[in-house]
Amino acid sequence: MCVIAPIAVQARPATVGNASHAERSTPTPHALVADATVAAAPASLLIDLSAGEPFEPLIASVDGDAGFVDIEVSGAGELPQARFTGSALIAPEVIEAELEQDPTAADAYDLGTGSVFGLVSIPPGANDAPAEYRLIIGLSSDSAPDMDLYVGSDFDEDAQPTSFEQLCASFSETSVERCEIDIQHPGGSANQTYWWLVQNFEGSGGIDSADVTVALIPIEPGTSALVATGPGRVGVDEAFTLRVAWDDTAFKPVQTRVGVVIVEAAPGEVTATIPLTLTRAFGPSAPRALVNQRALPVTIDVFEVMDQLFFDVPPNARAVEFSASGTGLVDLYVAPAPPPFEGDDRTTIDPAPFFDDAPLRAVGAAESKTITLAGEVLTPGRWYVTAVAQEDNQEPQHIVLSAAVTAADARPALRAGHYYDSRRDGSSSGMFLDFAGEQWFAVWYAYREDGTPTWYFGQGDAPDPDDNTASFHGDLLRLGWDGAAANRTKVGEIVVTPTGAESFTFSFMLDGITGSQPMTRLGAGGCVDFGGANLDISGHWLSPDKQGFGYSVQIDAGSNQEIFAAYLYDGQGVARWLFGQQEFAPGQAVDLKQFAAGACPTCDFVATARFDELPVAGILNRDLASNDIAQVRVLAALQPPLSGLWEQDLPVQSLSDRKLCQ
Repeated sequence: MCVIAPIAVQARPATVGNASHAERSTPTPHALVADATVAAAPASLLIDLSAGEPFEPLIASVDGDAGFVDIEVSGAGELPQARFTGSALIAPEVIEAELEQDPTAADAYDLGTGSVFGLVSIPPGANDAPAEYRLIIGLSSDSAPDMDLYVGSDFDEDAQPTSFEQLCASFSETSVERCEIDIQHPGGSANQTYWWLVQNFEGSGGIDSADVTVALIPIEPGTSALVATGPGRVGVDEAFTLRVAWDDTAFKPVQTRVGVVIVEAAPGEVTATIPLTLTRAFGPSAPRALVNQRALPVTIDVFEVMDQLFFDVPPNARAVEFSASGTGLVDLYVAPAPPPFEGDDRTTIDPAPFFDDAPLRAVGAAESKTITLAGEVLTPGRWYVTAVAQEDNQEPQHIVLSAAVTAADARPALRAGHYYDSRRDGSSSGMFLDFAGEQWFAVWYAYREDGTPTWYFGQGDAPDPDDNTASFHGDLLRLGWDGAAANRTKVGEIVVTPTGAESFTFSFMLDGITGSQPMTRLGAGGCVDFGGANLDISGHWLSPDKQGFGYSVQIDAGSNQEIFAAYLYDGQGVARWLFGQQEFAPGQAVDLKQFAAGACPTCDFVATARFDELPVAGILNRDLASNDIAQVRVLAALQPPLSGLWEQDLPVQSLSDRKLCQ
C-alpha cells in the first residue's frame, strides 16, 4: 500500500522508477472492499495510530442508510485541541478487467499485454473554487498470484501513464494492493487528470480477472456526509472513542460507501486520515421525521417500501399537505399512527401500518403526487408517509418528499421551562427549553449508550409569530472542551411540536438514529422571595467571557425548591452534567450529584438510582443579586467510571428570556 499526502496538482513529478520484483518491499496488504458480504458487523472498530500512515482501512457492515459506528482509537499521541472531520461519503466505481501475465514484467509502463490503465477526472470545487480530495484506488484479483498497482498524475496531459508521472506504487507479493493520494485542486474551470495502472506481474497461466475500485472522496468542511466527533483533548498515550455517523438515503442494501475521517491535534494540524468503508446489509431504511415546510430528498430502491417516515401534526393545524415530486414511479400512502398501547415507554419509531390499508393514497404515473388532510379526516398527532416503489421499476427512483401545514389556527402558547418524558419517570433525563428573542434553544441532558451522562445543545429560529402554520426545528450540537474553549459539531436535528401550553412532542435525529417522545413540563414555576422582591431567575446562565458550558436554573415556588443542572466536561473534554436540588437556601451551597446507568435517547427504559441515593460529586455556589445571579462557582471531581476535575468561578448572565414567574 502507498499513501502520498499531501500532493498539489502542480507538484513536481516523482522520479520513481519501476524496480525489479526482487528489490520491492512487501507492505501489509489492503483492499478497498466493494462486496457488502465480506465484513461482519463489529460492536466497535479498533485502530492504532502509533505506526503512522498508511492505515489499514476500517470496514464496517451496517444495517441502515443512517446510523453510527464507534472507533476505539489508540496511539494518537497528544491531541491538545482535538478536532475531527468527516469527508463526503461516496459510492466507489468498480472496474472489472481481464489480462494475461505481463511478458515484460520488469517494465510496467510498456502498456502492452498484461497491463491495463484508466483515467480519473478531478473537478474543481463549486463555482470553480479550490477543492481537496483523497483518491483511493484498490486492486484485488482472485486468480492471479501477483498483480501490482501504480497511480500518478497526467502532468504532460497526454492521457497516458508514464514512470516519471508516478506518485504511488503498491507492489506486495499478492494481488491485493491499494494507493491513497491527497489532491489539492487549485481551482479554475479545468478538470485535472490522474491515472491508475494495473500490471499482471505473475499470472495464473491464463486470463486473470481483476477488480479495480476507484473512490474520489471530496473533503469539504461543513458539507460532509460523515460526521465525526470525539473528545475535546487527548493526553499522551490516552485511548479515546471516535464516533462516526452518516445519513444517506441513497445508500441501499448490498452497496458500499467510502469516506475518510481526519484527526487533528489542533485546528490545521492533521495527525491522521483514517479510511472508512461501510457495507450495507439487507434491512429497512432508517426512520426519519419530516420537518414542516421543508423538502426531504430520498431514494426509493427497486421493490422498496419506505415505511418509517412520519410527521407530527400539531393540534392547531386545519390543513396539511403531503407531496412527492421527481418521478411517477413511486406511490404515496398516508395513514395515522395507531394509538400507543398502555405502558408503552419506547422512543423508537415503529413502521407504518401496512400501506395497502392506508386511508389516503396517491398512485399512478403522475410525476407529482399530493395528498391533503383537512376537515374531519385531519386529526392531530403522528401521521406516517409511506413511499412504495412501483412494480415495474428497473432502477432506484429519486424523489423529494414534503409535509406542510398549510392552514392553522393560533398555536398553543408553549411555555419555556424544564421538560421530561412522564412515561419514563425515573429515567433522570430531560430538557430545558428556553426562548431568547428570535431564537429557541434547548439543553438536553441525557445518556450515552454506555449509560454515562452527556448533554447536547439545540438551537434554531423561533416560529414566525405572524404565521400560525410555522413550527420549530433546530440543529443539535455535540460540544467538546479543550481546556480553554469549546468546539461544536452538528450531530443531528430536533423538532418541537407543541401539543399544549406545557407539553410537546420532541422528535430528533442524533448520530443517524431517529427517535421521538412526549414531553411534559416539570414543576409549577413561579418565583420565590429574595430581598423583598420576586427572584425570576429560572432559565439558562453562562459566562459571556468563557462560553461552552453553563447552568440551567429552575425555581419552583410551590415546593420552594431550587434546581441546578451544571453542564461541564470530563478530563478528555467530553460533555457531562451534574444535578443539584434542594430547598431554596441562598446562603447554602448546592450539592451536585452524578447520575449513571441511564437510558440513551433510543435505548430501552431503565430507571436510575434515586437522587438522594447518589454520592456528591461537587458543589455549586451562586451569588444572588436583585433578581439576578451575579456569579457561579463550581468545584467537582467526577466519579467512576468518569474522571476529571472541573473548577470554574466566573460572572454569569442569563441567555434566556425571563419567565415572568410562570
